[in-house]
Amino acid sequence: MNKFNSIRISESNLTEYLHAKFPTATNFVYLAPVRLTAVPQLLQRDYGKALDCTLTSITAIMMYYLPHKGDNEIYDEVEKVAEKYFYNGDKKGTNPIFIRSIMKDVAKHFGLKKSMKVRYLNSIGFNFNSIKKMIGKKIPVIINIFKDGRKYYDDHSITITGYREVKVDGKTKKFLIVQDNWAKDYSYLDFDCLGMIASLNYAD
Repeated sequence: MNKFNSIRISESNLTEYLHAKFPTATNFVYLAPVRLTAVPQLLQRDYGKALDCTLTSITAIMMYYLPHKGDNEIYDEVEKVAEKYFYNGDKKGTNPIFIRSIMKDVAKHFGLKKSMKVRYLNSIGFNFNSIKKMIGKKIPVIINIFKDGRKYYDDHSITITGYREVKVDGKTKKFLIVQDNWAKDYSYLDFDCLGMIASLNYAD
């Protein structure tokens, strides 16, 4: 079993992760990461209640589009709207089916003229190339994950801010660059491990 199966994949251990996952591979070519550096890196422990990962991700995206607004001003509105959609940060987080509606209402409150969109189910509603296109258009994306395939990000919302590809013996291995609301730096999500139960929410 891959010894990195249940740890956070970071810039510092990406090489170790790949060597552990592909122990017989001999050639690794790291393509340059593509990343939206302007998306704020927020910590969910700085806001609201314990189960507010989705609200923190929404706040980061709204700050990206509304740089003149403060984080607390945006978060307070996000939380107020989320409570209308049955959010309770002490007992349960945000139901994924309401993320788009929360984003839509918050955008309307702040006068942000963006269309809120959602896609469901990896490999059916979205794939790695569709995410690459969104990053190319400078669109950060909230991904709500039921299972990430590695037992690290389970039932958690994080913000996709980029991607990276690595050639392993000529085959492309795909990673999403994410801000997970647990640390103020980015980590990697192994796209090939990602389960089908996931949703993407974004503003376009």
